[in-house]
Amino acid sequence: MKPAPKKAADEGEVSDRATEDARAVYSAAIASQLLGFAPRTLRAYEEAGLLEPVRTGRNNQRLYSKQDLRWLRCIGEMMHEEGYTLRSIRRLLDFAPCWDIRRCPPEVASKCARALRIPNMAGAIAEVEAEVLPQVPTPTKAARKSGEPLVHVRVIYGLQELGTVMHCSRCVHAERAVRRVALEFGPQVEVTVHDILSEEARKFGVLMTPAIVIDDEVVSIAKAPSDAKLRELIERHLAAKLR
Repeated sequence: MKPAPKKAADEGEVSDRATEDARAVYSAAIASQLLGFAPRTLRAYEEAGLLEPVRTGRNNQRLYSKQDLRWLRCIGEMMHEEGYTLRSIRRLLDFAPCWDIRRCPPEVASKCARALRIPNMAGAIAEVEAEVLPQVPTPTKAARKSGEPLVHVRVIYGLQELGTVMHCSRCVHAERAVRRVALEFGPQVEVTVHDILSEEARKFGVLMTPAIVIDDEVVSIAKAPSDAKLRELIERHLAAKLR
């Protein structure tokens, strides 16, 4: 009888943290100092449709939350480390939520979703809160130690352009489908992601993306199978391992 109140308390703590993360308390000047960005950079991100800070007072002052700062750091990393432009980030957000684009684990997506202020992402945020994340199992330490994954699913993504790898919307959707189906099998299935220039892509001779490789079998090139087909393929490989 005692664990139930503890669970309620934990849920309350999560809700409190989400509220704290969403509270807009940082002025543009303070946010710029904390991030190491120029104030004009924050304005450029807003003008590109990547963030919608709270505005308050007669001067319509911009205020930013802790979660806003996390997302602004993500934007900076995507631009300077992964070669995105502001326009390409906004375009990708029209196809998939930010946690899919950045391949964030479910627990990170769950935390961020409650406090994000990204324009035109309300539907995706509502979906992940209401349907996807509450169903994501969190493996216990015992479960992780009990056995290794039996099936390895590789997603190979990206377009080679100007000596670098650019993301594509089909690749984002393919990875999302693979991860969604893999969750049904729990720790029996491991998912890894590799770009088109990786050793994994060369190993399997992948020249077009998205590509999906289950164990050592290339099962899809240039598109993602349906959830039903992915489920069938994974079940076949699992059955072979369990014989």
